[in-house]
Amino acid sequence: MTAVLTRRPGLAKIRTARSPLYLTCLGLVALVTAAALLAPWLVPYDPNSVDLGNALAGPSAEHLLGADAAGRDTLSRLLLGARTSLLGPLGVVVFSTVAGIAVGMVAGWRGGWLDSVLSRSTELVFAFPGMLLAILIISIYGEGLLAPVIALSVAYLPYVSRLTRSLVLAERRRPYVSAYQVQGHSALQICLRHILPNIAPVVLAQSTINFGYALMDLAGLSFLGLGVPALTPDWGRMVFDGQTAIQQGYPLSAVLPSVFIVLTVVAFNVVENAGPTASPGETDDFPYTLDVRGLRVALPGTARPSSTASTSTSPPARPSPSSASPAPARPSPRAARSACCPPGPPSRAGSASSDRTCSP
Repeated sequence: MTAVLTRRPGLAKIRTARSPLYLTCLGLVALVTAAALLAPWLVPYDPNSVDLGNALAGPSAEHLLGADAAGRDTLSRLLLGARTSLLGPLGVVVFSTVAGIAVGMVAGWRGGWLDSVLSRSTELVFAFPGMLLAILIISIYGEGLLAPVIALSVAYLPYVSRLTRSLVLAERRRPYVSAYQVQGHSALQICLRHILPNIAPVVLAQSTINFGYALMDLAGLSFLGLGVPALTPDWGRMVFDGQTAIQQGYPLSAVLPSVFIVLTVVAFNVVENAGPTASPGETDDFPYTLDVRGLRVALPGTARPSSTASTSTSPPARPSPSSASPAPARPSPRAARSACCPPGPPSRAGSASSDRTCSP
């Protein structure tokens, strides 16, 4: 007999949403991502080329989305600005997710004083505003994309670490973790090969939400003039440069990047809501199946055990009326009385045994 323990595929599955809103947001995310990757080959003009003759020009065949106050093509700056606007949040999400998973997994698995120290440290980071931390670091290291990315990564790390810690605490109490410990697996193997795949969908969902918030935070820093340099195309910087155009009655150069920021954040959140989730029926404590082969079972009434075990049983057949045994005949009253009252000792001569009474 052989027994094979196999893991059931997919504790977390992707819910396929086919609503028009989901498909529209998914297409928008794909479009923005493609524009960011192919921007150098799609831009019609140099985004930093100044043409004062076309300053604040409206949409035309030459400039499809118009020009800003310096005569720079708005479409070219939007396409190249997508690269900076998406690259910064991506760096924040990657760093905060990797570091947050490491911190949360160590705290949830080890427990004790180490868990207390790490938890109190994340609470201190929570108490310090992320934007204020970013402004402080930018004031020290100057303008650029690296300083705000590092600052916001530290600010978003507690969200991932606290979530990971709670998930690891729940997974550690499951039977499969104890089974692996009995088999001699190390803590690192259990965490990386078994616990991490189970908690990954929930952590990635939180990271997707963090991406939208990081995009807005970096755009806000660029709007304040504390993010990317002035000549670097960026959606937040474009809103900052378009303030004077709004006062002059030409809001297009500032409204378009604002709309792109809002639509991108909403699209990512909608796609995340229909992304990987764990179904309630698939959260078993022991996500494995046992496959037994070559089992020999001796059935009653057989000369030798059968080679395979039958997994289905059929109810016994009902006897036909012709094969049924006849019902026993009903005894007569005399026979019943005789069975009830056995004969007593012989009575005196010439007298009946009237002292013995029997009820039928």
